[in-house]
Amino acid sequence: LSVMKNVILSSLVFGLLTLVFLVGFFWWQGRITAPPSEPEAAAKPALTETGEVPRGYFDLREENPVLITFEGYDIQPRRVFVRSGTEMIWKNMDRVSHQVKSELINSPVLKKDELFTITLKEPGVYDYRDSFNPDIIKGTIVVTDK
Repeated sequence: LSVMKNVILSSLVFGLLTLVFLVGFFWWQGRITAPPSEPEAAAKPALTETGEVPRGYFDLREENPVLITFEGYDIQPRRVFVRSGTEMIWKNMDRVSHQVKSELINSPVLKKDELFTITLKEPGVYDYRDSFNPDIIKGTIVVTDK
């Protein structure tokens, strides 16, 4: 009976340590934390009446090319306004692979230090995600002719 108690106690301690390890691992990987808040989903991003970009977006209309980096299970910049014809470059600076996916954008799997380039010519809103972390790593590119 004493041996049985030791086995049960050892199993409980092992299970608890395993749970603590897994929670710590996934927290460190950034999978338990909530993603950064998103702008209102119902409203499509658009320039204001004075030609300014809405709050929460970077105005990169004067930049070409535009670099977006994967780093630390995140992308930066996350939400941007660019002009039509802008060359968009994604660079993976993480030690894990990433892949840019949307209705119109489909990159190969990007390993550390690899790049993917596309030129967006048509004005519109391009929401994209990382196919490996679609709920955490996502962004929006607004292409405008203004």
